[in-house]
Amino acid sequence: MPTYLDPKNDVPFKKIFVEHKDLMMSFLNSLLPLPDDCEIIDLEYEPAEILPENPMSKDSFVDVKCFDEKGRHFIVEMQMYWKKELLPKQIFGYREWGIGSGENDHTPHPTPYTPNYGLAILNDVMNKSHTHYYHRYRMTEETHSEEKINGIDITLIELPLFEPPLNGHQKMKDLWIEFLKEIGEQTKEEKISQSLKENKIISKALDLCREYAYTEEERAAYDKVHEGIIFRAMELSESRAEGELAGEARGEARARQKLDIVIAEKDKTLAEQAKEIAELRRLLKK
Repeated sequence: MPTYLDPKNDVPFKKIFVEHKDLMMSFLNSLLPLPDDCEIIDLEYEPAEILPENPMSKDSFVDVKCFDEKGRHFIVEMQMYWKKELLPKQIFGYREWGIGSGENDHTPHPTPYTPNYGLAILNDVMNKSHTHYYHRYRMTEETHSEEKINGIDITLIELPLFEPPLNGHQKMKDLWIEFLKEIGEQTKEEKISQSLKENKIISKALDLCREYAYTEEERAAYDKVHEGIIFRAMELSESRAEGELAGEARGEARARQKLDIVIAEKDKTLAEQAKEIAELRRLLKK
C-alpha cells in the first residue's frame, strides 16, 4: 500500500484545495501573478465545479470567486491536466457570471468588468523548446504588443520542467510546485525534502495526501480516476501512433505521386527525343 496518494489525482486534489480554503488561498496567492495589494483573503467555490459529474473524470477543474483585502472581487478558473494534447480542448471557458464590485458584497452580479485569472497545471511538457516551467499569457494587440487588454490573465505551469532553486531559498510558489511534482504513490518518506516537511501549510497538504486519510469510498474513487488516467494515456499514445502511421502513408503516397509525374515527364521527353532521332535518320537516307 502506498504511503501517499498523488495530489494531481482529482480525489486528493479536491480534498486539499476544495475542502480546505486556507490551502487554496495559499496556493492561488503563491502561483497567480496578482498585484501586490491583491492578496486573496476569502473565496467561494462555484458549486458545479466541486464534484465532477463523471466519476471517471481524469482532469480537475475548480472555479472560485476570490475576495482580496480591499474588498475587490475576481474569478479564478483552475485546471489540472495530465497530457498536453488535452490542454487546448478546454482552455478556460471563463464563466459568464460575474460578482458585485461593492465593498463586502458577495452577491453574484453579472458584470463584464470582473477580472478573470486562469491557472493551468500541466503534468507534461507542452513545447519541447520550453526551458522554464512558468508561463504567463495576456491579451495583447497583434501589431502593438505594448497594448494590453486587462482583466484576462492565464498562467500555465509545466510541472516536469520545475527544478528547486539551487540556492535552497524556496518561495511558497516553489514549495507548492515541488509538492505537486514530487508527491505520489512512489514517494518514500525519507525522500521528501525538509523544506516541504517544515512548512506548516505544505505539511498540512502532505497529511491530506496520506493514504490513511481516505475512506474506502474515496480510495475506490481515486483508483477509478487513476485507471482512467492510464487508459486515456494509452488512447493518446495509440492515436499519436496511428496519426504518425497515417502521416507516413500520406507522405509515401505523395512521394509516389511525385515520382509518377517525374517518370511520365521523362517518358514524354524520351518519346520526343526518339521521334527527333527517327526524323534525322530519315533525312540522312535521302
